[in-house]
Amino acid sequence: MNPFVAIDAQQAVPDRFALVLAASARSRALKAGAEPRVEPKRQATEELALEEIATGAISQEELLPFLPAPAPKRLARPH
Repeated sequence: MNPFVAIDAQQAVPDRFALVLAASARSRALKAGAEPRVEPKRQATEELALEEIATGAISQEELLPFLPAPAPKRLARPH
């Protein structure tokens, strides 16, 4: 596997845990018969899923369920 694909995928999904969840969900979809969104190069579905995330073939909207929720904003205490 090209190590730069994983680095590029982390640009799209900075949280490593979320990246693993997103890539594994996409990999399961590919194994179930989903059409690849990039040209497959005789690679495992896990690598193909990471490449799709890295190249932007998976939209941010599709990645949203895997991203952590933003931290709630705290109000400053009154003086």
